[in-house]
Amino acid sequence: YISSIKRTTHRNTTMHSTRHLLNTATTARAFQRTKIPPRNPSDTWSSAFSACLSFFDQKSRDNFISTVNKGIINPPVLGQADGGFASILALHHDLNSPLFRHSNTFDVEEFMDGVGIALENYEEVLTNLESRDFTKMDEGGAQNIVDESSSEAKGDGILEGVVDNVKEKVMDAKEVAAAMAAEGMGIVAKKVDWRSVAEKSPESLEGQLLCMLSDQCFNTLQSDKRRILLRGNKRMNYIKESGEVQNVALLSARAVEMSPVDDDIKKGEISDGDEDPMTDVSFSDDIDKKYPVIAEMEVLYSVAQTFSATPMLNINSEDSDGGSDQTISSVWVGVFEGWIRDDGSNALQWKLVNNRPALEFPGLGLHHTQ
Repeated sequence: YISSIKRTTHRNTTMHSTRHLLNTATTARAFQRTKIPPRNPSDTWSSAFSACLSFFDQKSRDNFISTVNKGIINPPVLGQADGGFASILALHHDLNSPLFRHSNTFDVEEFMDGVGIALENYEEVLTNLESRDFTKMDEGGAQNIVDESSSEAKGDGILEGVVDNVKEKVMDAKEVAAAMAAEGMGIVAKKVDWRSVAEKSPESLEGQLLCMLSDQCFNTLQSDKRRILLRGNKRMNYIKESGEVQNVALLSARAVEMSPVDDDIKKGEISDGDEDPMTDVSFSDDIDKKYPVIAEMEVLYSVAQTFSATPMLNINSEDSDGGSDQTISSVWVGVFEGWIRDDGSNALQWKLVNNRPALEFPGLGLHHTQ
């Protein structure tokens, strides 16, 4: 799998020639958890208002038109979000933050050039894991659930003999429904330990995924399943290398200067009353100090993937009938974070810190095509 995106740029001689999106190398700073607070609607409207004020300057208007023409800002897409036109203006304002403009490692065009390939690689690895682990239960798991359900519904006799008969004859409709429900429940409750495998085998699917994500994002995907690949009474087994990221749009871009004080406050190392009330910070040597800058980029993308749909309870394993290929398109938001100014490293490296449904776009989600 391609784990890094490399590109030589001639637009800016101060830019480094290599960029990494979802790199397998160790980053200069570990992303244990997302460091930028979630954005709220008031932040969006504040940035949008600032953008409106900036349009009194012809240079700002020209810059906006140029960014739209390059596809970095996509008004037709952003206009469908809950924020509507405010999201478009907010993105323009935030991309023109001095922290972005004065960075010698960040180029938004370069980011957009590589993010689609990086997301496609991520989806390939994750969906292979989902298809492997979340389309069936562990051996013996269904037996335990059916036994428990049988004891509760013994009077009805619905589940009696399901496990024995499933390998010998076609079960009646109620028994099939009960068995499928039991297996579905078991898959939802199923626990996996991708981290142990990743640490022992970096080249495994689990190891590749771990290198792409922050620790928090990895743990979330491992414990709170993004997708259970059961559709109706079918198992959706992913066909390898069939995925394609078809559309990518930048939703937001934020840059924040992270001072040591911020980290100390989060760790509880500074309490009220510890600072000297007579100290004038304007005379401090730290006032002109440049602190590390972290950037957060939210990207909307759609991915089309082909699955082989097979019945959950296929009595005759040699029976090829009933299986069919289905292409499923889904829409997600990938949240990337990277240090765009950090004395510890000259390379800009990104990690995916969140992968969530595109809730701000009503009507978008999963849909099937043949």
